[in-house]
Amino acid sequence: MTHPGPGLGPYALRAARHWQDFLPDQYAQIPPPDREAFFSRIGTEIEQRIQARTDQLTPDDPAETAQPPDYLAGLARLMTARAEAEQQVLDEMLPAPPDPEDPQDAEGTPGS
Repeated sequence: MTHPGPGLGPYALRAARHWQDFLPDQYAQIPPPDREAFFSRIGTEIEQRIQARTDQLTPDDPAETAQPPDYLAGLARLMTARAEAEQQVLDEMLPAPPDPEDPQDAEGTPGS
């Protein structure tokens, strides 16, 4: 199995590794010369979704909060929102494979 291209960004690289590990048949169907562009597009989409989700999770106006603006508090709020957004988007776009030991996963039950 070939390794993802060195020019990939962190989310593209993560997507490529995810496909290699959990979707090897689909990964093998992508022609090797096209893989870098394919995963770069996925990585860009992940980054854009994370940014959009972060924006949704953080207030635009500090006046909307009950506390006066504080740089460190604002930074902590932004970092927390970013981490939460990243986890949500990665879970959506690169879901964990079903657990064969879990009857719900084996059945493909949505919402688990």
